[in-house]
Amino acid sequence: MVVGDFPLKDKLTVVTGGGSGLGLAFSILAHTAGSAILIADIRLTADAENFVNAFPNVEYQHCDVTKQEDLEALPERATEAFGRTPDVWVPAAGIFEPPESSFWLSTPPHLSTNINISHPIALTRIAVHTLLSASKPGVIIHIASLIGLYPSYSTPLYCATKWAIVGFTRSLEPLDRKEGVKVVCICPPAMDTPLLPPSVVSAIPASSVLAPKVVATEMVRMVQEGRFQGGTVAQVMPGVDGVEVMPAPYEDVNALAGLAEFEIVPGKPGVTVGGVLIGERMGDKEGDGEVEGL
Repeated sequence: MVVGDFPLKDKLTVVTGGGSGLGLAFSILAHTAGSAILIADIRLTADAENFVNAFPNVEYQHCDVTKQEDLEALPERATEAFGRTPDVWVPAAGIFEPPESSFWLSTPPHLSTNINISHPIALTRIAVHTLLSASKPGVIIHIASLIGLYPSYSTPLYCATKWAIVGFTRSLEPLDRKEGVKVVCICPPAMDTPLLPPSVVSAIPASSVLAPKVVATEMVRMVQEGRFQGGTVAQVMPGVDGVEVMPAPYEDVNALAGLAEFEIVPGKPGVTVGGVLIGERMGDKEGDGEVEGL
């Protein structure tokens, strides 16, 4: 089972961080492609508020992505608003190593890691639970960064969080063909969004800064087109049309062949290596196909 082509028409998409920036740009394009939208964010910009108010199939849910209970509430909120479970999940909320969570300023890293790592991983788990419980295919698209592919001395904490999401996405490559849930990741360069402080944007050559709509357009392609299979990590470069799929660093290392297929979950009674239904690994203790709540 592979998700394959996945048109957004008549789908339902959840976007955390959809109240501004890239999340909003993607929400608008996905809606144009025919998807209903649930924006989950702590607040809406004026543009986002206008978007929500303009269309009956666009809804807003207040959501603090650092709070597990807010994330867990999203499937029920989607069902209440639209009468069905979401098909596409986009953890777009993120921060760029602010002073209150910086490696160099001796401040706790928790805010950066909670928003940039814990939140997308938690939302992915919720999405997988929801999709499998509904017996439907789906797509999860993560947003990393070019800094998730290359080192960054000035922002090592932000760099580490984005490397984590790249590795997480690659690790879930088998989920596409095994369970019909495609997990992919896009790595954009600097964008002119609220994520970056104006001082950072002004220090970058204008030719190297992309508009959110450019990146969002490629995200829509990655969601809809079957050629972007699960585990795909693609970068967007200024001045280059489309996306470039980045090969995994271990792809030519024979010693690691099959590592992605190794399956084991410690602490789960009755779970063995390989050939185990994901429902058994994620809450179906009786093996009856029913996945317990989070």
